[in-house]
Amino acid sequence: LRAGFKGAFLREHTIASAVGDDQYPQDRPASFATTPAVVYAVINTTDAPEGTVFSARWYAKNEAGAVDEIVSTDFPFAGSGWIAFSLRPTGNFPPGKYYCDIAVNGSAANRQSFTIGNP
Repeated sequence: LRAGFKGAFLREHTIASAVGDDQYPQDRPASFATTPAVVYAVINTTDAPEGTVFSARWYAKNEAGAVDEIVSTDFPFAGSGWIAFSLRPTGNFPPGKYYCDIAVNGSAANRQSFTIGNP
């Protein structure tokens, strides 16, 4: 298990702008200069038993500095492999700071941050 990760089955968590057919992250920017069509939070799991639920919770910091939850998604998964959670805006992402929290069976496991534009 990599340092900084909580959750026995979570091996990696990254932000990506594209994923392959196997959900493997193709590009891993820490920031996006312009509004992307989609942002992925990609995790790699190892030997997750039946009944394991991975969750992604997406947040944005608004101009006042408050944090707003955008959306959350739960995904039951058993075994080993890549899982890609996606965040797709209905229009454009406003410039700013964003982050995605990953939980395993309801327990916080990791957070990845990214920016869009020049916040």
